[in-house]
Amino acid sequence: MNTTKKLVSILLTLVMLLSLTATAFATETGSNGSITISNATKGETYAIYKVFDLTYSGDNVAYSYTKTGDTDALYDALTDEGSPFTLTPTTTANVYNVSLKAEKTAADVSAFLKTNADNLTQVGDTKEAENATVTFDGLDYGYYYITSSLGAVVTVNSTTPNVTVIDKNQAPGWDPEDPEKPDESGETGKFVANAETGTYGKTSTAAINDTAYFKINAYAPKYAGDKLVSTYVFTDTLADGFTFKNDIAVKLGENALASDTDYSVNVDGQKITVTVNAGTIADYPVEAHLSITYSADVDTDAVYDNTNTVSMSWTVYPNGDDGKPDKDKEPYDPNDPDDPNNPGKDPEDPDKPGDSETDTYVFGFMLQKYKESAAVGNELTGAKFKLYADATGGTAIELVKVSDGVYRVAGTNEQGTTTEIEAGFAQIFGLDAKTYYLEETVAPAGYNILTERVAVAISSDAEYHTNGIMNDTNNIINNAGTLLPSTGGMGTTLFYVLGSLLAVCAVVLLIAKRRMTRAER
Repeated sequence: MNTTKKLVSILLTLVMLLSLTATAFATETGSNGSITISNATKGETYAIYKVFDLTYSGDNVAYSYTKTGDTDALYDALTDEGSPFTLTPTTTANVYNVSLKAEKTAADVSAFLKTNADNLTQVGDTKEAENATVTFDGLDYGYYYITSSLGAVVTVNSTTPNVTVIDKNQAPGWDPEDPEKPDESGETGKFVANAETGTYGKTSTAAINDTAYFKINAYAPKYAGDKLVSTYVFTDTLADGFTFKNDIAVKLGENALASDTDYSVNVDGQKITVTVNAGTIADYPVEAHLSITYSADVDTDAVYDNTNTVSMSWTVYPNGDDGKPDKDKEPYDPNDPDDPNNPGKDPEDPDKPGDSETDTYVFGFMLQKYKESAAVGNELTGAKFKLYADATGGTAIELVKVSDGVYRVAGTNEQGTTTEIEAGFAQIFGLDAKTYYLEETVAPAGYNILTERVAVAISSDAEYHTNGIMNDTNNIINNAGTLLPSTGGMGTTLFYVLGSLLAVCAVVLLIAKRRMTRAER
């Protein structure tokens, strides 16, 4: 909200004198009047300025103005041709009865006092709102101009003797995550959590098939500026990577609103429009806080950064000549020049707030198979892995092979899935920011299979990834197997050796015997 101290337009004139007569009646005068602002904004300041004196008897009210000295700028303005008031001299010097000129309206009074705000004198001290109520008491009966540091006039009203006025100064907008405890980060509007009972923030992380939980918090007062609100409209656009679960719930404060009566929901593709019928909800509070909650599943269209955006707008009833809402006329969007019912932008109408966003991030990682060490030239192929969310046990994560070496987490009931990753090199996408585990199911030929799962840590810190894919490749090392002894032992070998030696000896003896026989002949 704009917190400048500048006084701007009058928003409402509730009671003003239509005519005065000379008829005498018993009057009430005094200095025990009070004005209570029932919808003050905590932390803002309020001030009051007396315009006219007042006497009253029952429903009869008489206003008067006392001129101060020879130079009185307010008196000059009141008696100017353009003034909405008529000042009639009385028998008391410098005292004038005040009446409203024929056909002049509350809007004319508002414009006049806005123009002449600098000629008014403040009564008492400025007060800061500690809660939703600010009271000025000990006031002389009179007609008062009330302002706030929000930058606009609260109202004009009369003490007869005690009145309560509504600060119709409110500008609808976004609320923090906890409207009762505004955080210091300035984060407002839409929030997201990665669990139904999780902590809401502007960002979350998720894997494909996870559910994201959204909440929209808005300050949605009964009035936008000086106009009564008919509807509040929230248009929420989900990223393509989400599937809406059709579970919208709307609360006004702590009270749940009724679907199709208090609000309606329209879904058009990824666009969800929630319309809250503020103008027809019984006892809709002057100061109101709306919350909208729903959930959506992360689907296979998810990318690294899935941005969801919500906008807020409202329609209002036009004010009649008396400054009061005219519910017989069609409401309009004061910020939409193309609305056929819009009479034109009133500079005092609050502007709708900017869009509010959340981001849900999805991640991935790379792995490379090596022999002996992670060095160029040592790359291996022929290994297979399964991916788990648990260090031991659990069920392997279903994947879809997008292309050679590229995998993503499979969607629910998706066809053509696998639980095995073929590597060499591989990239896997669709994971949350947490630790996963790779289990080798097939080792390259000639290499030992890994005996335990390998942890893969995924960080949400942007320093460690590029578009969600972790910068550091997970290097998986295999070692070649050791050559084992042949079965049968050395005993059999020895028999072979001895047999061969005996055969050689037999041949030698045979040759020697033949030579000896020849010699004897």
